Formats: sequence, C-alpha cells, structure tokens
Amino acid sequence: MMSDVIGRCVVPLCVATLIGACGRGGVSDASAKALPSANVLTVTPDSATERAILSARDAIWRAWFADDTAQLSQLLPEAVAAGNDAESGRQWTDRAQTVNDAKQFVAAGGTLVALAFPQTQMRLMGDVAVVFSTFDLTTRTRGTSRAMHGRSTEVFVLRNGRWVNPFWHLGQ
Repeated sequence: MMSDVIGRCVVPLCVATLIGACGRGGVSDASAKALPSANVLTVTPDSATERAILSARDAIWRAWFADDTAQLSQLLPEAVAAGNDAESGRQWTDRAQTVNDAKQFVAAGGTLVALAFPQTQMRLMGDVAVVFSTFDLTTRTRGTSRAMHGRSTEVFVLRNGRWVNPFWHLGQ
C-alpha cells in the first residue's frame, strides 16, 4: 500500500523534474553546478536502445486501442501516472483507469485506423528514457472517423530487460 502511494506521488514528481530539465534542452546554470555533468540529462540513446523504446511505445499505444490487457499488463507497471490536458475533462489517471478507458473505447465499437508520430525526440539517463513526440491518430467508432493531433511526453523505464511506461502526458 505504501509503495502505491510512493509510486503515485514520488515517481511523477521525479519525472516532472526530469522532464522540466530535458524539455529546456538542458539544465540551468545553478542545476548544472549541482550535477557531476550537465550533459547527463541530454544523452541521446544508441540506435538499438532507441528502436527498443519506440517499439515499446508503439506496442503500448496499439494495445490500448485494441484493449489488449495482456500486453498492457506487461508494458504498464503497477504505478502509472497518465495525464491529459485540461480540455479532456480528466487530467490524471492511474493504471486501473487507463485499462478501463481502453476497455470502454473498444466496447463502444472503437478501432484504431491510423497512428503516426511525425516528430520524436528522446533523452536517456541510465535506465530512464523521456520521449517527446507529436502524434496523429485516426479512430473510428460506429462508422464515424475522428482525427486527433497532439503532443506527448512519455517516460520509459528499463525493467527486467524490457522498457515499461510508468508516465505519460498528452496535450494539444
């Protein structure tokens, strides 16, 4: 129980701090002096690592739209913080709500028609990767198509040789 609280509170705080530093393309002068190397937060992964992370990202998105709970349970750790912009009506969800949302999407007849990430930047710090992307997706529900475009910030953590996704935020 305490680990759930820690996962819901501490992990997003640490990730937000990491994202803030990476999102500016580096760290402030004051922060840089506190770190052994200011470049630590802006490491670009090698091509094999990048492919593995992007493969995990693709698998998670597609599993969500297919309500593939087996795949989601492998790629989403117990402690998940998922955020959306204020326009969505619900800003933050956990793993249970994320899986439930996928189930409701498919139960309503929703399918994924197209998914693309036109722009992606990635930063790596040890076993943690932060992925900044733009996305374009099209869904269809009961014959009606809907196109969506936005930005995503996703954090992946290497756990037992597999990249899992404990945090993401989607916005316009």
